[in-house]
Amino acid sequence: FPVTIFIGDSSTWWAFIGNWKGTIHCSEGKIELYVKTGFHTDWASVPRLFRGFVDNDERSLIIPSLWHDAFFKTKFFGENKNGFDIANKIFGELMEICGTSDTKRGIVLDAVGGTVGWINYKKKEERDKVLYQHCIISR
Repeated sequence: FPVTIFIGDSSTWWAFIGNWKGTIHCSEGKIELYVKTGFHTDWASVPRLFRGFVDNDERSLIIPSLWHDAFFKTKFFGENKNGFDIANKIFGELMEICGTSDTKRGIVLDAVGGTVGWINYKKKEERDKVLYQHCIISR
């Protein structure tokens, strides 16, 4: 990926310095993603508590995490809990395809899904309106 790293507000962020396009076929059908220069991501938004077990930017999480961020930042499946759950389900499917172990996949999904993940997702909505305007996603 054409990315550069920067640190801010005690988090590590990656900014796309070039465009990227991808297509997946998943349980929700064919989905296309176009990421424009300037898109920001922290890859997997794994809470610090879980980072002893999972590195945010480990190789098997990069592509699934990009899609996961795009789903949430664009509200692709809606803003409700059902949309949140669909995005996490596809995240799990993509982690499996990319070779994330069953154990690690379970830890990541527990960390970003469920009640804690939903609360964190709702907290980040205002910030995301500014940071993630460089993403187009479609079916």
